[in-house]
Amino acid sequence: LNAAYNTYETVMNAEGISIIQGYVYDKNMAPLPEATIELYDESFEKLIFCANVKTDGTYRIYVPSEAYEYNIRVIKDGYGDCDIYRVVISNELVGVYQDSIYLFESGLDDKEVSIILGDALNYNEYGTGMVLLSNAKVNVRKGINNRTGSQIVATGITDNSGYISLILPPGVYTLEVMADGYETMYYTIIVNPLADCIYEFYAAPELRDGECAIVLTWGASPSDLDSHLFTTSGSGSSHVWYGRMWDDSGNNLDVDDTSSYGPETMTIDSLSATDYYKFCVVDFTDCSNGDLRSYSMSQSQATVNVYTSDGLVGTYPVPTNTPGVIWEVFEIRNGRLTPIQRYYDNVTNKDWWHQDK
Repeated sequence: LNAAYNTYETVMNAEGISIIQGYVYDKNMAPLPEATIELYDESFEKLIFCANVKTDGTYRIYVPSEAYEYNIRVIKDGYGDCDIYRVVISNELVGVYQDSIYLFESGLDDKEVSIILGDALNYNEYGTGMVLLSNAKVNVRKGINNRTGSQIVATGITDNSGYISLILPPGVYTLEVMADGYETMYYTIIVNPLADCIYEFYAAPELRDGECAIVLTWGASPSDLDSHLFTTSGSGSSHVWYGRMWDDSGNNLDVDDTSSYGPETMTIDSLSATDYYKFCVVDFTDCSNGDLRSYSMSQSQATVNVYTSDGLVGTYPVPTNTPGVIWEVFEIRNGRLTPIQRYYDNVTNKDWWHQDK
């Protein structure tokens, strides 16, 4: 611990500082302040820093703003551990939000998890929903963002309805989905003994060079989250959203869902190294109701996945337990994808609306 403290003191005295932050909950979705956060190097071999979770369930870890990959472990006596893999920091990141962590008591009974997989881009022949992803292989690993670990705890194949049922101990897992013609996908699932474990996920078809797909999914509430893509180029600026579902550069809102879960799928037809892009999510349900300080979107388990021809290049969980209706997710500048992760409860202040700032 002394070595870890000395390392942390070095970090705090560095010129550029980034913050790794998130929440830790128990099975009742209550804060778990007795838990301990441990920060490790990229191989999980060297303990860099550890601290207790705060009384409100939050944690904040300060690290140098330089390119590095960390791992996080959360522990508590009498509970199963939870790991977060591949927490990537760079000199462009100020704050990095993580998926919420859930710890469950050891020895709880296994739980059934129901998962439906669909196509993020193509509607079914009836136009009543998305094409379902049959014959997709599903691998399950413990922890968050655990994409390459050899210890697969469950596996299976989806049926003709894109459905698969898994039996898992309570905990947090990474779901790896592989299907012919689709990018390999990774999703976080929470197996909570006190909740219905029903998930819907949507896969991006394989993309050609220069193409980019942005897929937004969320839970049952709020019912309507909206995607907004802003683009600034030498020829001007554009805004693609449900009110104008395409622009002159071939950027499109291909799928607009208004009845929970998603997907909302935005496609950049030809990603330009010289154009500037910004992607935001708006809680249309609570905006319409005038509840601008609603917590609904922050508690919806909303996630934005970004795909290119290189596969999944970015995953952004919604900042948890935060009042507001506007989530400014990421930007692409000079061809580089960078998280923004700002959250707004003031829709009259249009800072988020501007293409560049």
